Amino acid sequence: SARYENGAYILYFTGSDGIYLANSNDGINFTITDDIPVLSPGVLPEQNNEGGQIGSYQDPFILNFAAGKRMYFWINSKGLWSAFQENN
Repeated sequence: SARYENGAYILYFTGSDGIYLANSNDGINFTITDDIPVLSPGVLPEQNNEGGQIGSYQDPFILNFAAGKRMYFWINSKGLWSAFQENN
């Protein structure tokens, strides 16, 4: 999921151990904000299936609300989930 906010491009993307955040000033060159995922499962199962790893996060999408951000994501074989982060 990519978006333009407050003069910068923000990219949420999935890695093998969670969902990460990267920023860019030009929308082409991105820098990972932190080596720690912004959202990650406690333990990723070793089991795999045809559609991807069971339990891994996929396809993150962020919506901003007055009280904070809600991230929607797919967990293979489990369906659509979301997590909410309140504004500080």
